[in-house]
Amino acid sequence: MTMKSRYLPAASFKFAGNGSEIEGYASVFGERDLVDDVVAAGAYRKSLDALKTAGRPLPMLWAHNQDEVIGSWSELREDSIGLYVRGAINTDVEKGREALALVRKGDLSGLSIGYLVPEGGATRVGKTTYLTEIKLLEVSVVAVPANESARIVLKDFADLGKFADFLQSVGVSRREAEFVARKAWPAITQTETTEPDYQPLADLVKQSTVEMKKLKELFK
Repeated sequence: MTMKSRYLPAASFKFAGNGSEIEGYASVFGERDLVDDVVAAGAYRKSLDALKTAGRPLPMLWAHNQDEVIGSWSELREDSIGLYVRGAINTDVEKGREALALVRKGDLSGLSIGYLVPEGGATRVGKTTYLTEIKLLEVSVVAVPANESARIVLKDFADLGKFADFLQSVGVSRREAEFVARKAWPAITQTETTEPDYQPLADLVKQSTVEMKKLKELFK
């Protein structure tokens, strides 16, 4: 089998802790990319199980270059959206520091998977190839994506839960806070190194929640 790559802009990139941790969707289910491939839900299940059994992290490369390992992915899982990954850029190596600087500036803004398709793992229908099983080899940080559903974003909150906690702290119900956090995550991400002021956003969310409740009352 020949190793292939599939470019997908990452849904989100975040910086937390030492400022080099990132997360996002390396693959989005059900969407056609630039080479007419579509990944089916569950396509990574066997590969993720094998990685978990092996107990090793998946390498993070720069543009699929085996000589430029810039970190590793410590968390990989499938959800209703696609393949979620979380890892850290290794700033102890020169290429890692370079990659981090480029990500911060938005020059590297996509993710791409390096993979193999096992026998029987793909079905061709017309010009479209449906991938039902994928053996994941690596996930790279890249400049040129193929699927515009997963663009890299920088953010300051540690995770979606922390953002939802913040919204709840200013009076939004937990259910509404989690809903807004999931929907607004890309929009509230930041690239600044200084701590941003999130209070205006919280006020806007709170006001929007009040309006939503009013609308619900009207349609009862």
